[in-house]
Amino acid sequence: MARYTGEHKDETRERILKAAAKEFRSRGYENATIPGIMEVAGLTVGGFYKHFDSKASLFIEAFREAFAKSSERSNQLRQVLQGRDYLMAFADNYLTLAHRHNLRGGCVMAALASEMPRADAEARAAYEDLLSPTFDRLADAFGGDREKAVAFQSLLVGGMTLARGMESDGAAEEILRGCRVTAQGLIDD
Repeated sequence: MARYTGEHKDETRERILKAAAKEFRSRGYENATIPGIMEVAGLTVGGFYKHFDSKASLFIEAFREAFAKSSERSNQLRQVLQGRDYLMAFADNYLTLAHRHNLRGGCVMAALASEMPRADAEARAAYEDLLSPTFDRLADAFGGDREKAVAFQSLLVGGMTLARGMESDGAAEEILRGCRVTAQGLIDD
């Protein structure tokens, strides 16, 4: 019987997390299945429980992982741009048709925010814990104004969520354009 190294186990866990993040984003919590996630990861279902206790625990960890990746990209942008320039670039990059079409790799908040009311208390608490540093990071760019930061992030996520629900790119772009204009108004206020 082959013994796997700790490194192999970590790599396998990472594959499952990446696959789960994609599947939860594109299918939602209820429609994403363990067999489907494991198939995307290129693994058998039997190995799932060596890494996770349940679908719910995988959901929380996949959400955290996806959120960390998103925060990393945002932090890279913050290293180049500050204040107004950072906020405008953030909004302009976020509110695009390309992002609208990228369900599997786009913003985890826009993909899963509507899932959270049906999630368990642990998942909702994790969601809340992850949002707070995002608001803090944006508040820094808004000169310490957390209320504006919350409004800005809510505008972007809400706009993307609505745009993703539209059948046509034209209707989606109308929403995204309106959100870009409103974001600029928040930034310049």
